[in-house]
This record gives sequence, C-alpha cells and structure tokens, in this order.
Amino acid sequence: MQAHHQSPTLRLLILLTGACAVFLLVSGRVDASTPEAAPMTYQVQTGDTLWELAEAVTASDADVRVVVAAIKRMNGLESSALTTGQTLLIPAG
Repeated sequence: MQAHHQSPTLRLLILLTGACAVFLLVSGRVDASTPEAAPMTYQVQTGDTLWELAEAVTASDADVRVVVAAIKRMNGLESSALTTGQTLLIPAG
C-alpha cells in the first residue's frame, strides 16, 4: 500500500474548504433558530375580516391561508367570524 503525502498547500485548501462548509452550516442554523417576533395585538374594527387582517401581515411569497389558520389558532377561534371590539393576537410579519 502506498502512503499518500499531501503538500502543505493541499492540506490548507482542504482545511479551508471544511471550515467554510462548517461556517455555512452553522450560520444557516443560527438564522433558522432565531426567535420569531412577538405577535401584535389588534382591536377588530367594523367591517374587518380575518382574511384581510391576515393578508395585511402575510409576506408576498407566503400563503394567506396559513396566516389565517395561525390567527385562528393563536386566538382559539372556531370560525372566521369576528366581533367589533374583539382583541386579536396577530403574528408579526
């Protein structure tokens, strides 16, 4: 069996490549674990709909239905019916 001898330059390149890979993995995990912003409170006004409230805080690339479901879950709502004066927790965009 022949021993493989690596040049110092090749070893440095391998070490730097590994370090970059670890940095990218760790930085991705840090971003993924960043806590979400605290929910906002909103007092329902006459004519408000759950869909419109959700649409107002939904990112352009996100699904409004997911935000509607989150608002319902956060507020223990069984339906989408809102009452004027009702205070809702709304997920921060």
